[in-house]
Amino acid sequence: MQDESVGGILGILHSWGGYDDDTAGAGGGDTRHLRLLEDWEDRYRYLMEMGRELPPLSEADKTEENRIQGCQSQVWLAPQFDGDLLLFDADSDSAIVKGLVAILWRVYSGRDANAILSFDIEGFLKQLDLEEHLSMNRRNGLYSMIQKIKSLAERRS
Repeated sequence: MQDESVGGILGILHSWGGYDDDTAGAGGGDTRHLRLLEDWEDRYRYLMEMGRELPPLSEADKTEENRIQGCQSQVWLAPQFDGDLLLFDADSDSAIVKGLVAILWRVYSGRDANAILSFDIEGFLKQLDLEEHLSMNRRNGLYSMIQKIKSLAERRS
């Protein structure tokens, strides 16, 4: 069973380089590589690669109920709970957005409500320097996905 604390999330993210609560450059793995790429075309390519590595979402889960409102692209998030843990699969018809989905999947899927609600996602995204390089529509869609995940967590807390 996974550690359900924010520290547990940080430990998991440290292990793949996704978050460093002290500095912006510790660890190894997916988001560390993303941060190390200075050219934004390379970062976008890497983000799209992360999206391709997501577990597939079944066509049966691509329903209106699972569609994220507020995204210009089609985005689906199919949640389920395993005890206190929120698990979800997700997909998008946009390669870049699917990469953003992959980041959120790594951060949130398999965590309990307290950990999800406590996690500093804004600080994490700031470390990745995404906000300045996403269009307003993609940024709005990203925060719509985060809000949906937090809403699901709030119902369980």
